[in-house]
Parts: sequence; structure tokens; C-alpha cells
Amino acid sequence: MARDLHQTADRGDTDDEAIEPPQIRRFRLLVSALMIVMMVGILGIAAALVWRVAQSTPAPATLPPGTVLETPAESTVISVSRAGSRLYLLLEDHATEARRIEERDAETGRVIGTFDLVPVPSERAP
Repeated sequence: MARDLHQTADRGDTDDEAIEPPQIRRFRLLVSALMIVMMVGILGIAAALVWRVAQSTPAPATLPPGTVLETPAESTVISVSRAGSRLYLLLEDHATEARRIEERDAETGRVIGTFDLVPVPSERAP
């Protein structure tokens, strides 16, 4: 029995050298298959993210061509800004030179709200 141990040690057999070429081929095939599955999974996740972003982004709201926004006759439109589905008009009154902001729906032009801009007097140091 002691002689069998020495013969095995003399041949130099280890666990790494015990793998046969067909086993290595199967291992390489398994690694290749797992890489293909992993790449398909990553591409599927990327496609799902792109699809969700494309579906969740609403089309920007625009006024139909030829739409007329009515403003008070005594006011002048200084600027127009857009944020999402809202239009913001900065108006200045001719008589008082007071300014206000009108918030409007970008699809219909309907006034949602008005914000008066009031100057705050500055305090001077004595």
C-alpha cells in the first residue's frame, strides 16, 4: 500500500492535470454559452430601458398654427417662455409700467394664472 502512494507521487498526477481534453472542450463550450446568454440579457435590458424612455417622454405641447393669444389692450408682451405644457408671458402695462406674468396652457392658450410683479423699495443705509 505504501508503494502505491509513492508510485502516484512519482508520476506527478495532480487534480489540474487530471482534466481530459474532452472535458476542457465542454468547459469552453459552457463558458461560450454563458457569455452568449449574458450578452443577450444585457441587450434585452438596454432595449427595455430605451423603450420605456421613448414611451414615457410626452410629445411637447404646441399651439395649433393660427392660434391667437388675447392679451389686454393696455399691455405689451415683453417675452414668452415655455416650460413643458405651459407658456409664460411677461406683460407690461402701458399706463402704470407694472409688470405681470401670465401662465397659459400651451395646447389651448387658456389663462391658468397671473402673477403680479411688484417692486420692493430698497432701504438705504443712514
